[in-house]
Amino acid sequence: MNKVIVIFALFLQGLLLSNLARADDLDIPLFDDLPPNLGRTSTPLDSLSLAPPPLPEVVIPISNTPDSQQVPEQTQAPVQPDALPSPRASAPISLPIRETPQAYPAPVTFIPDEDAPDTNADETVSQTIPVHDVSSFEIANLSLGMTPAEVLSAMRASNFTLVKTQDAIPPFYATDYAQDCRAKGIRIPEKLQQCIKRYACDRKTQYVSEATFKRKNETLQLFFTSNATGNLLYKLIYFNKGDPSLNFTRINYARKKQRLTEFWNMLFDKYGNPDDPKEYIWGDLQKAYMQAGMTGSSYDGYIVLEDIQLSSEDYFEAEDFHNELPPRYNFGF
Repeated sequence: MNKVIVIFALFLQGLLLSNLARADDLDIPLFDDLPPNLGRTSTPLDSLSLAPPPLPEVVIPISNTPDSQQVPEQTQAPVQPDALPSPRASAPISLPIRETPQAYPAPVTFIPDEDAPDTNADETVSQTIPVHDVSSFEIANLSLGMTPAEVLSAMRASNFTLVKTQDAIPPFYATDYAQDCRAKGIRIPEKLQQCIKRYACDRKTQYVSEATFKRKNETLQLFFTSNATGNLLYKLIYFNKGDPSLNFTRINYARKKQRLTEFWNMLFDKYGNPDDPKEYIWGDLQKAYMQAGMTGSSYDGYIVLEDIQLSSEDYFEAEDFHNELPPRYNFGF
């Protein structure tokens, strides 16, 4: 027991000595005797200020440079917002418009330039656009330039029946005849027309202007010039009526398709390929032409054969004949 006490005492003494050695190394003051006035004159904790000390005052030196030499303060200009784009009134919206098919041009002759060197002086160089001569085309045994008598004979041979005819009088003569009838005191419209026709028949100026023939579902409408050019056929319209009773079944559609194919195949086999494949036109639109097509849900076929040049010539010929008549008014000078 005593040994334990001695060992414990030695341990405490060694621990005390080691603490004293550490205090000497760290220069920690050891207060063996506390001063008598400790805690009496010391500042209480409540009066202690924890605020940081004030910073030293910084003095900015004032420049002696005059105001005129001082650099003016740069101020940033306010940012202006971008202007909104205004609509362009000069650029209207263009809608797709379907283009109108242009007429096939007339044959153009290309003449060599006079200033160009003449390599072949003895040869005439000319190139023309090849077109069909439709004056030789026949439709139901009819061709342009036939007289009414020739047409009637051909229609009877083709089993066409005459439906109606229409007579006409050139407007230059009709005006003169109406004036003569009014001079006789005729004022009633019906009697005035009869008087004009009598004058035209007596002076052989009345002519057959139109005629219509039919055969089953086919119709021919014919137009003739006046007697000034021989009363000739200048326009022919052929119309073939389809079957409107065919509805839109598969079998009927096949029949309509066959009708369409046969119509065009017969045209191409008889008249050749058209000069204008887009509009199916043979010939020249400024002189004589033929145009074909199909229309309607029944696939009605039509052909137009016309001599425009003959029609224009007839008008001017009739006018010239009228101008050659004796004057109707007498002047005393």
